Order: sequence, then C-alpha cells, then structure tokens
Amino acid sequence: MRVIGAQSCVGATLDENARLSYGARMLDPKFIDDLARRLTGAMPSSAKTLQEDLEKNLRAAMQSVFARLDLVTREEFDVQTKVLARSRAKIEQLEQQVAALEQQLLKKAKVKTRAKTKKPS
Repeated sequence: MRVIGAQSCVGATLDENARLSYGARMLDPKFIDDLARRLTGAMPSSAKTLQEDLEKNLRAAMQSVFARLDLVTREEFDVQTKVLARSRAKIEQLEQQVAALEQQLLKKAKVKTRAKTKKPS
C-alpha cells in the first residue's frame, strides 16, 4: 500500500505540483531538490535511516537525466527572453521605417507619373 502511494506521489510531483513544462525545457535546481525530498519522504519509516544517501543518489541520477534532456537554466532562459524582446522591438521599428520609405517612394512615383502624363499647353 505504501508503494502505491509513493508511485502516485511521483506522478503528482512531476505533473501537478512541480508543473514541469516540457515545451519550455527549463532546468530549475530547486525542482530537483524538491523532487528528491518528496521521493525520499515517501519511503517507509524503516528506510528513513538511508534517506540522506538515497537523496544524494536520487539527486545525482535526476541531474544526469535532465542533463541529457538538453534543458536550460532559468537564468539562460531569462537572458534569451530579453534578447528576443529586443529583437522583436528592433524588427517592428525597421518595419515602420520600411513602410515609411515605401510611402515616400510611392508619392515620388505618383508625382513623376503625373508630370509625364500632363501635356504642355
């Protein structure tokens, strides 16, 4: 009965409590520590004496798994988010400049077209 509770705890930790986002692919060291504590906390009381060793081993194993998933740290994610925001702002600014230049060219083309189509009197 304890094992069933531990299995449901593991699933709840990954999906509900920690809200690990696979799309964002971010690595939060606090998540690993929390997950290791929850897994060892679900152990029967007779195994509590091995808790520290088990917690260290679980933490190392999870870090290894997450390292293979090519996750990024929160700091790296925040830096890239800021870079993306600056890039988007620059693109919008450049789009406005291009639109303004296109309008100027259209106006000049209309003036030239009108000048050519007018017949001298």
